[in-house]
Amino acid sequence: ETLAQPSQAGRERESGAAAAMEEWRVLAYRVKSTLVFFVCGTRAADFLWLVNAAVMKLATQAYVLRRIQMGATMLEVSAIPMPPPNGYSPMYLTERARLQFEALRWEHAMAGHIVALYRARHGLLQGDPLWQPWEGHHADAIQWAEGALQRLRNAAASYQAAADAMAMAISLPYRSPAWVAWVSEAQSFMRRTVFEVSTARDMVLLMRNAVILEYVAARMVLNG
Repeated sequence: ETLAQPSQAGRERESGAAAAMEEWRVLAYRVKSTLVFFVCGTRAADFLWLVNAAVMKLATQAYVLRRIQMGATMLEVSAIPMPPPNGYSPMYLTERARLQFEALRWEHAMAGHIVALYRARHGLLQGDPLWQPWEGHHADAIQWAEGALQRLRNAAASYQAAADAMAMAISLPYRSPAWVAWVSEAQSFMRRTVFEVSTARDMVLLMRNAVILEYVAARMVLNG
């Protein structure tokens, strides 16, 4: 008895299914590699380096304002060394860090989109036990990311307010009550800037922890 040969349509269906599976394997690899890169990649390391450098410079500027408020001369405060890197303002470093983080955040969002497509493609319902861990960790990562970006925006506003307050102080008689008040205001805004940038850094570290857990959960979903 002669075995029936697969039809052309059948072969095309099998080929299409194999191609689709290969495409999903590639996408799954992309998701996992993106999450690993977020945790261990150079862009995340660059962000942390930039933020830490900015915090050191901002803290030094806050110290300078404190010394000025206490009566130090410009000659004395000019001798206070500014942390490296030389030639870059803390807000330039903070903006560079923000751009690095925006790129990381976009890649994280794309990875999440691919996982969501995978869920829809394979019929995983929201609330499915396989889906819930990833969903929770992904949501946590997004929350920390949004918080970090808001803190960086707050830092830029606080830094500008400190600069404006110091400009007002310079326009007033030295050591006058108004001068003292504006220098104090500048110092307060500068301390606030340090706090905002430091908090943004801490939030990104918390986001990174969430992404580590998200990676583990994504492997379960994509390999499940």
